Amino acid sequence: ITNPVIHNALTFFVEYMPPSMHLCLISRADPPLPLARWRARGQLTELRQQDLRFTAGEAAEFLNQVMGLNLATADVAALNSRAEGWVAGLQMAAVSLQHRPDASQFIDAFTGSNRYILDYLLEEVLQKQPAAVQTFLRQTAVLDRLCAPLYDWLMAGSDSTPAAQEILQYLERANLFIIPLDQDRRWYRYHRLFADLLRQRLRESAAADVVALHQRASRWYEANGFPEAAIDHALQAGEMMRAADLIEQMAEAMMMRSEVSTFKQWLAALPVALVQARPSLCLYAAWILSMEGRSLAEIEVFLRPAAAADAPGELAAVHSMLALIDGQGQRAAALAEAALQQMAPERHFLRGLAAWIMGQALFLSGDNEAGTAALETAVRLSRQVGNLTILTVSLNRLANQAWRSADLHRASRIYQQALAFATDDLERPLPIAGEILVSQARLHYEWDDLDAAYACAVDGVALTERWRELAAMGGYLMQARVWQVRGETAAANEAMARAQAIAHRSEGTDVDDLVVALWHVQLYLLQGNLAAALTWIAERQLTDAVDPAALRRREDVVAGHLRKYEYLTLARIHLAQNRPDRALAVLTPLLADARRQQRLDLVLEILILLALAYHWQGQPAQADRFLEEALTLGEQGGFIRLFVDAGPAVADILRRQQPADERRQAYIQALLASFDQTSPVRVGGPLAGRSVSGELVEPLSERELEVLGLIAAGLSNREIAAKLVLSLPTIKWHTSNIYGKLGVGNRTTAVARARELQILQ
Repeated sequence: ITNPVIHNALTFFVEYMPPSMHLCLISRADPPLPLARWRARGQLTELRQQDLRFTAGEAAEFLNQVMGLNLATADVAALNSRAEGWVAGLQMAAVSLQHRPDASQFIDAFTGSNRYILDYLLEEVLQKQPAAVQTFLRQTAVLDRLCAPLYDWLMAGSDSTPAAQEILQYLERANLFIIPLDQDRRWYRYHRLFADLLRQRLRESAAADVVALHQRASRWYEANGFPEAAIDHALQAGEMMRAADLIEQMAEAMMMRSEVSTFKQWLAALPVALVQARPSLCLYAAWILSMEGRSLAEIEVFLRPAAAADAPGELAAVHSMLALIDGQGQRAAALAEAALQQMAPERHFLRGLAAWIMGQALFLSGDNEAGTAALETAVRLSRQVGNLTILTVSLNRLANQAWRSADLHRASRIYQQALAFATDDLERPLPIAGEILVSQARLHYEWDDLDAAYACAVDGVALTERWRELAAMGGYLMQARVWQVRGETAAANEAMARAQAIAHRSEGTDVDDLVVALWHVQLYLLQGNLAAALTWIAERQLTDAVDPAALRRREDVVAGHLRKYEYLTLARIHLAQNRPDRALAVLTPLLADARRQQRLDLVLEILILLALAYHWQGQPAQADRFLEEALTLGEQGGFIRLFVDAGPAVADILRRQQPADERRQAYIQALLASFDQTSPVRVGGPLAGRSVSGELVEPLSERELEVLGLIAAGLSNREIAAKLVLSLPTIKWHTSNIYGKLGVGNRTTAVARARELQILQ
């Protein structure tokens, strides 16, 4: 419909139609009607491209139930991501997948060059466009994102350059597979499948232009402050030397933002000899490989050329990381100290890394006070220079230390602070945020908030894939535990298998394999598979003779620490076999050692198991005594699952408790409610950050109340910072404190909780 008389008549009709009437218009492109005016009046309801995209669940239902493909969840997610929820694209992919045995391989290779997609996009979209639009689409095919000034730069000197901004607006109005990336309609990108088609057409019609377009795009991005895009296009143009120079300039900034995956992809695209000629790139490559648990032989490929350079402090930092992973606490501390003394002040990332390693090494040696002080120093220094990676991992370790002190509320607040900092300039989570989410998943699980635990574990895994694979292992372990508690054994085993696969791929240490094995044995016990648990104990050659002093004398203190968990697992197996005497023989020396080391989380776990052992031994007074101590310790942090996962016999002991204190009574009732999974009374999340009575554990400060009020008013962090004349990191810090004290995870729930407590009116 192009006749303006029709559009004018329809506009008149809409403006004066009776209020009881509703008009529905369906159009691929925006019609030339006064939509903005109707939108401002609240007279317009719109269903746009985003609304019509299939979600993961809708895609699964369509592909598996309607199209009968029976695809795995991961394959559905990959295909829907590639098609970006485009229903027709999914349907064409489904047609191609019919009777194919290699579904996963097809999905991995699914692009706009698929013959069904290709035919549709050519016949229905591309060939119907004016010549100027087709030229524009072909010339911008190499760009992952585009704007008018970039196009003008690409076409500088051309006699027939289309008006870029007009074409971009036309493409958006016509919904021609273009997606705006900002509110100002300045930046756009093409739908992935459409971009695949355009690039194929460019290669077929003007292959010689591809390299030149990449070269010009790279220089525009560099000149306009987009170094990452400049590197990508330089690599695609084959300008390896220039790309290496740009990567070297960006390396430290990428490390401080935990963009390890992108950095690795860049290095992989460069010739190895070109990387080895740059000591700074070699140092970062060696550090990344050590974090991934790769073999020493692989790491040496980059350490050897780095050693030839005059950088003893930087080398010491990387070697201290290797020593830490190997469990050599004293050597790691000595190397970290040397690194800090020898490195220049401007080596922000590696200095932060050395400070973090120093804290970790001190914890390994048992000096918790000095370790805490070292990490707090690392946090302070990292904040000053914007080293978000080290800042985040340092806060994560401090939160874990709070956990070891059985102070889950403090741990929660620190996790929230870490998450607040682990964001980019647009407040999107950085890859390092994945580690915090995995830690939070464990916290939510302990508080018996299984939905939140699973969500954090899934989101954490997705982010850690851009950081380091080993961090994803904990996310899969947490998913396995949640699935098992929900009775989904097959899903639990699948998640456990993913964690095992990650551990097996890590060759630098056996610690990760042992961690996964310990979780797996506990999964066996939850599943009632005692035979599998016994097989593992036999393979480890564990006996009931526990010598904590011998554990502390072990050269590898990390393995020695994990040995304690092996003995705890052995005690659980003895209880599952109804052998309380043997369980007591293992648990009694472990309790004394945990008390000596002030590992209150271990003390709590051991106390619960001791109460069970005496209960099965027929000594109720002893069982009550140990459980009462466990309740005193557990109530402070709101522990739930440690009690529940120990088995239903714990509930029998709980029911014998008759405390006079109302808080203790409420805590016991909350625990008993969690034993009864059908009860509407849940503990977990609601206990986080406040007492059972509903009061805050720690009140909000005046500044935090001020920030909370502005959050409730709908202001963003940047707007709050401007209004209060404070820096954005300071606002993030206050926000994270607010979340921790309220026991919430986002703005919406913070405001709702504050109103519930009458902090906000």
